[in-house]
Amino acid sequence: METCGCQSEEAGVADSSEVPQTERASYLEALNKCSVVAGFRGKVGESHRVFVISCDLLNQKGKTPWAVAPYPDEKIFEEMIGFVTMHGRGECDIIMAWDGCLRKTRRTLEDALMQGPACAEVFIVYSSSWNGWVKKKYHLSSENIECGYIAFGRQRSLSGCRERSSGFCAAGETNSHFTSFTGVSLPGRSSLSRISQGDKEKVFPEATDNLPKKCVDNVPVGVPMFWGETKSVATWHQLLEEVQAHAVVDLTPGSGVLASACMQRGTPYVALVANTHHLTWLTNVVDRNSCKYVCTTGNFLYQEDLATLLAELFADVVDPKEDTTAEEAIQEGDTE
Repeated sequence: METCGCQSEEAGVADSSEVPQTERASYLEALNKCSVVAGFRGKVGESHRVFVISCDLLNQKGKTPWAVAPYPDEKIFEEMIGFVTMHGRGECDIIMAWDGCLRKTRRTLEDALMQGPACAEVFIVYSSSWNGWVKKKYHLSSENIECGYIAFGRQRSLSGCRERSSGFCAAGETNSHFTSFTGVSLPGRSSLSRISQGDKEKVFPEATDNLPKKCVDNVPVGVPMFWGETKSVATWHQLLEEVQAHAVVDLTPGSGVLASACMQRGTPYVALVANTHHLTWLTNVVDRNSCKYVCTTGNFLYQEDLATLLAELFADVVDPKEDTTAEEAIQEGDTE
């Protein structure tokens, strides 16, 4: 288990050390390396530490991971759940676990978390399906609904309702009284941070089939670390606002999207990463994103003098030129 941290005071990477991945104590050992999060003291109903598990960011298996979401490794999944249920039950702690649009993980999370008196089942209804660009469309086949479980350390009544911004309330859910988020936009597959296929095989050694042609033609450099990633920076930002997150422990950091949301908010953050190669790549992603936020006026990390210097030296990082037609191109045409 590796630990990667991004704190509000400085966007960077904490010390890392390798410890056994499948021992629950390894998560606590890694967390304790980041004192600002490990020693967090909040106030019930106002400031909370949030433990996060996202099942769309736990594994990759099979020949076509861009079309079929894999079930997490059972041993690792069990240890993660055991860790958060043991160490995420303080009165100012919140557990937030998402099923990754997988029914089997939903059942496991329900059994583990819905036992407590202060856990709510919530749903995100996306405006499209994460694998819709490659799946044939037939009756009731879209994978556009994600179920999550949000468990409070104390009763939910101590946390007041907060307004919900546009993009998350297509069915009229004006505030956090509602347990659904509707009309939510997925991050485009071409917008996710990418890794070379060779480097990704060091994280997930199982060989895959050739990529879909329309992906190769339109997104020529690299592939997402996790094809099934569901939540954008905006989505994470909304979720963190609603639970008044003031510190985040992320057991499934994926491609650094939640880390980016924390950088935007100035929220202390620590990520626990199971693979050294994933850690190295994720560290680079966080560093690049922090450079961008340092140069973004109004952002928590914004520093005018440093922004000028970074803009001169790393223009392609600070102001990346995205190909806006790539996502449209891979969404069009026949599915495989």
